[in-house]
Amino acid sequence: MCCGPAWCEPSVMNFAAYPPSALGEKLMGDHAWAIYATGEIDADAGQRLDALIAEKHIPNLSHLYLHSPGGNLLGGIAMGRVIRAHQFQTDVGQFGAGKLYTTVPRPGYCYSACAVAFLGGEYRFLLNGSVYGVHRFFWKEHTPSDADLAQVLSAAVVDYMQSMGVSTELFSLASQAGPDQVVTPTADKLLALGVINNGRKPVAWSIESVPGAIYLKGQQETSFGINKFLLVCPAQGQMQFWAIFDAGQNTDEVLKWSTHWLFVDGQQIQIQDHLAMEEVKNGWINLTYTVDDRLLSMVVAARNYIGIGLSPAPGAAIFEGFDRMPFDGAVAKLSGFLQVCRH
Repeated sequence: MCCGPAWCEPSVMNFAAYPPSALGEKLMGDHAWAIYATGEIDADAGQRLDALIAEKHIPNLSHLYLHSPGGNLLGGIAMGRVIRAHQFQTDVGQFGAGKLYTTVPRPGYCYSACAVAFLGGEYRFLLNGSVYGVHRFFWKEHTPSDADLAQVLSAAVVDYMQSMGVSTELFSLASQAGPDQVVTPTADKLLALGVINNGRKPVAWSIESVPGAIYLKGQQETSFGINKFLLVCPAQGQMQFWAIFDAGQNTDEVLKWSTHWLFVDGQQIQIQDHLAMEEVKNGWINLTYTVDDRLLSMVVAARNYIGIGLSPAPGAAIFEGFDRMPFDGAVAKLSGFLQVCRH
């Protein structure tokens, strides 16, 4: 069932798992395992992956690379659910030896049932040079019940896509291709459909309150942790920015960095002179800044992105924090928020 393109060469999917190097674990944590899934997806592929995870004690959020021509549709769905249960990140690629980390993947391809399994990733990427492709599922042998079975499977695939946070337009694209054809959407199209998210889930913007204050809050889950940006309006006193983010194992070191940035639509402004408080809570860096008219006007003018970060020095090439939190969802709420705040 649903082998994939007619030209694929069958080979049962196999898995190889590699733990992080000492440096990789220090920089990215013990979840930086790399798993390579290669070959045709069979009905039991998900079970073998689950067994491997248990045997090797592979932690959640590890990275799974897929390189496959397709295979069994229901096997792909089952494998995708195993991937999601372990909150793995998925990418399209194949094994390549490396030195800095344990492995450095090479471009690969992921078609048909592989494209379905790929959607199980909590965070989904497309390695530069790799190809992701979909097509209409089919049977090698026809039966009188094909039409009924097609309806059941179509409903199952659509339900699965929705549960993985992917637009069902992907199913429509797949249906346009015949058994010997593959639709390979561009990376921009895949991003628009939610097939890839490049390690970032959609931002949720809301106006909330606590005793003595109201605030506009943006929250975004990413592969590096949860980022939060708050514009806080207290009943008394000056308006503030709050920023909360996870700096991983480098939290204590990052908190010593002296240069603080506000990022607005690609611009960056030093704001360490506005720092009111910095601390670590539950492993997350919490920063508070006072907001004057100049900083507020920059936020009001923002249309695309906002963020806050720390770096060791003004000219440093590294920073911790977030610089591209989408701001479009906040624009419509900002005017009403400020009217209440300034009342």
